[in-house]
Amino acid sequence: MRVRNHIAAAALGALILLTACAPANNRSRPGVEARLGPPIALYDYYPDYFGNWRTGFRSWRPVTIYEYQGGYYARSMRGARPLQVYRSPSGYFLPPRDDDWRRTDRRFSSKKLPTPDDYHRARPRPSHGPSSHPQEFP
Repeated sequence: MRVRNHIAAAALGALILLTACAPANNRSRPGVEARLGPPIALYDYYPDYFGNWRTGFRSWRPVTIYEYQGGYYARSMRGARPLQVYRSPSGYFLPPRDDDWRRTDRRFSSKKLPTPDDYHRARPRPSHGPSSHPQEFP
């Protein structure tokens, strides 16, 4: 009986130790957000919202943001992937998926282009008007 109690206590202690030392999820680590800043709301490109790229892309500003564990941030840290996107008064959004766009806007670095995963993770079109401030996005 005593041996069984000692084994159970040791197993319980090991379990507690393992859960305390387990790597935390990105969303539960306040240190990650403190180093990277608040997450950026990244939207997919919609011509009816952000405007036709052929006539409006020069007013969009290419900026580099960083993807880290599925989130997008303004600052970098070790392990973060640089990603070039557009920023307009309407917020941050991915470039069009048009082959003509790739040949037209030469301001983008080919090493920082979005991946299919970025397009998959991008939020759908914002629900409020283009005149809103980027900081107001959810």
